[in-house]
Amino acid sequence: MPCRRVTGEGCAELLTEIDRRLAAARQTVDLRLRHDEGARLAWLYDHGEVLDRRADDSHVYVRVSLDPADIARFNSESEGAARRRRRADA
Repeated sequence: MPCRRVTGEGCAELLTEIDRRLAAARQTVDLRLRHDEGARLAWLYDHGEVLDRRADDSHVYVRVSLDPADIARFNSESEGAARRRRRADA
């Protein structure tokens, strides 16, 4: 897809196509976070597209579109955080 750097002709179409291809590779996941997990919530905003967010007294619920590699990173960190909490509670 041609994009002329001098005139900018075709650049909007190129960006649209890039966005389309990136979105096709993403997966949508529903997550539940505790209110004290603000850094993890910020990570989701930085690495994905938060599609929905709601909260109750104890949790924040988000639906987020993420690249599969970022889902794996988030899950890996979640498991590590759970282990650290269990050790701290022991």
